[in-house]
This record gives sequence, C-alpha cells and structure tokens, in this order.
Amino acid sequence: MKAICGMRISIVILIIFFCSCNNLYKAGNRVPLMDLKITTNVNDKLVYRYLDTINSKLDTSKGYPFLANGGDLKYFPDINKIAYFADSPFEAYHLSSIGLFHLEEVYNPQMSMNWVTRKESLTKEDYNRIERRINSLLEGVVINAKAQNIPDTVIFFGKPYDTVICKLATPYDQ
Repeated sequence: MKAICGMRISIVILIIFFCSCNNLYKAGNRVPLMDLKITTNVNDKLVYRYLDTINSKLDTSKGYPFLANGGDLKYFPDINKIAYFADSPFEAYHLSSIGLFHLEEVYNPQMSMNWVTRKESLTKEDYNRIERRINSLLEGVVINAKAQNIPDTVIFFGKPYDTVICKLATPYDQ
C-alpha cells in the first residue's frame, strides 16, 4: 500500500512538472524577422564582398550585438551579413539575400538594446533613414566596383547601368 501511495505522489509531481513547462524554450524556436524586401539593381554578390571588406576592418573590441537568431550569420554567412553605420545614430542592419535583398533586423541602442525584428516598431522616419543608409552602401559598392574595373553589366542586374536603385518595402507603402 505504501508503494502505491509513493508511486501516485511521483506521478502527480511529474504531471505538475510537465504541465508547468509549456513556456520553456524549444530547439528550433526562432524570433520572427521583418523580412522587408529591398529592391535594387546592384549585384548582391558585390554587396556582400564589399561588406566583408568593410567588416574585416571593424574594431571588434566594441562588442557589437548578437542577432536575435544568432546562428544565421554563423551557419549561413553567404546569405546573411551585417551592415554597420557608425554615424549618429549608430545602427546595424541584418541583410539577407538569395538573389533578392531583405532587411531582417535593425539594431539601434537608442531604440532598444535588442535587435528590432518587428516592422511596427519602426517609424516612417526610421524607414527613410534606413533606406538612405542602404542606398549610400549600394553607391559605395558601385564606386568600389568601378575602381576595380568591373563592367557595369556585372555591377548592375539591369538598366539603368549608371544609377543605383534602392527601394525599401515598408508597412507605410500601402
């Protein structure tokens, strides 16, 4: 009889334990990202090569932030890059590309100490600033590529071959 009573208590404890564990982290859970399309005519491979060159010169002692889904850069470095902008306000953008660019996350310590992954968290002014900065990045890619005598037909995916196109799709476009 004592053994049955002890077994019941163990079963009750296990049931309570498992019922209270519904909010624990599960492997594979990911923070949903913004996934905002960036329309451009600049070759994504050149952009990534340019970002690798710039990022290799960064002072890593500043302790730049990790991504909400940190594995993206570690396990998929060919399609995920971070663009850092030191001018005020300091920001970093997680860019992802498999032929088409997407803005996945924004880091701005004035907004949050975490990566911003929700589209609704950014204002229209934030989106305008982000688009201007990405445009300046793309213009830097073009200047760098032309300095290396890379043909316009390789730098740009299509016409015009002399103008950078950069349009960030935002929730305010609708």
